[in-house]
Amino acid sequence: MVRLIFLILMLFLAPFSQVSCIDRCHCVEQVDGLVGKYQIVSVSKISGGLTSEKVAESWIGSEVLLEASRASALGLTIENPEYSSRCLPNKRVEGEVSHGRNPWDFGILPERACISILDVSKTDGASPFFEFEVIDGELWWIFDGWLIVSRR
Repeated sequence: MVRLIFLILMLFLAPFSQVSCIDRCHCVEQVDGLVGKYQIVSVSKISGGLTSEKVAESWIGSEVLLEASRASALGLTIENPEYSSRCLPNKRVEGEVSHGRNPWDFGILPERACISILDVSKTDGASPFFEFEVIDGELWWIFDGWLIVSRR
């Protein structure tokens, strides 16, 4: 009887759980659709860092290149990058600590239900070299305390 009650409760509560949120979170962007040339269109200071405003503003108009043979942004380049995408709910499991590299970690556009991430990694890299958040076809990322937005 206890198992039956537990099963009924689990079936009733499943739609409200974090796992259910992850399952319902579907990002429409595919990696192939994100490869190409982008241009930095804006920069905004959001946290501490050593980059001056003058230097950050000089990034506007710079190219962000995502190709099969290389990826580059802000003078940083990796050869033969590996691309992958992730889709996350805009909620954290209680007690989970973020590494703070994404715009959503700083509370930017908190009303979004799903967070679409494009990871660009070195072939032998354990963690992403570039980590972009995809918002309406634009690439948003944090570099040295600056929120950078680029579009095609």
